[in-house]
Amino acid sequence: MTQNLGSRQPVPYRRLLGLSMLGLATAGLLGCSTAPPAAAQDSQLSYDRTFEAALGAIAEQKMTFGVQDRRQGRIEGTRNGDTVTATLSMQLDGTIRVVFAQDGKNDPDLLKRVVEGYNARLRGAARLLPPGTL
Repeated sequence: MTQNLGSRQPVPYRRLLGLSMLGLATAGLLGCSTAPPAAAQDSQLSYDRTFEAALGAIAEQKMTFGVQDRRQGRIEGTRNGDTVTATLSMQLDGTIRVVFAQDGKNDPDLLKRVVEGYNARLRGAARLLPPGTL
């Protein structure tokens, strides 16, 4: 069985180049993903202390709690129509990952303040010696 290669029409170079550039641009866009709304450092504290740190960071912003489910690792706080959710999950290395998300745009800096409060609580809880002992 033979194939007649002479009957194929060559694709113009410019068209091929344009299609390949379009493919690269599309692949680049599809490969991009948005980062989580707020990243918090993984906690090496106990689960209970990490949960309390997340709970305290949300309470610090004077939010009303709708959910405080320690067993499922979920906290929801609401203020002025904005809801901040903290989700705790155990990692394979023994650390606890906390992911914060905000629903609502009335206070665009609310999520940032909650995450900063959480990180400050983790830093404070990680001190081995009381301040001023060295």
